[in-house]
Amino acid sequence: MKISFSNHIYAPWNMEEVFLRAHTFGYDGIEWVTADGAPISADLDPQLRQSIIENAHQAGVEIAALRPPLLLDASNTHREPDIVNGMTTYLQLAAEMQINRVIVVPAARPGDLASLLTTLSAEAASRHVRLEVATRGLLASPTEAVALFQRLDNAHCWLDWETDAVHQTGADATQALERLRTCHSG
Repeated sequence: MKISFSNHIYAPWNMEEVFLRAHTFGYDGIEWVTADGAPISADLDPQLRQSIIENAHQAGVEIAALRPPLLLDASNTHREPDIVNGMTTYLQLAAEMQINRVIVVPAARPGDLASLLTTLSAEAASRHVRLEVATRGLLASPTEAVALFQRLDNAHCWLDWETDAVHQTGADATQALERLRTCHSG
């Protein structure tokens, strides 16, 4: 098992410091959310991209995942093309930087995400990147997460189950994880 942390909780640190501290504290990687305290931009300067890759390599730490500052929201079908276009630029950034996972976060009331995730999963697959849906917000409910993922049949779309989300909703952690395992394996 490899252990990583999300760098947004250390926003004051520049990327070089994030990688050095990750290595010092024994982490294998980081979930990349911010660059020098600001949300990641899909049109990140090529020199900054290269610098981030070199800093990670020199520290012996990988960029385990990219988490764009966009929320998945299917509640307004007229916005879906904008969301797909925006997410596609981040999937491309991940592919170009050889980051194999992109974590997406649903909006508070995202609507039915099945169609949007099917489209984004295909975009991810075409770039050899895995799309992971974080269980923050509405998907923190095990029932809702299972219902969504039972309707999706795509090897490039994963559920990024955050164990703290179970406790925030008051659900029984053992039951929640068992339901998700059953959904995934069945």
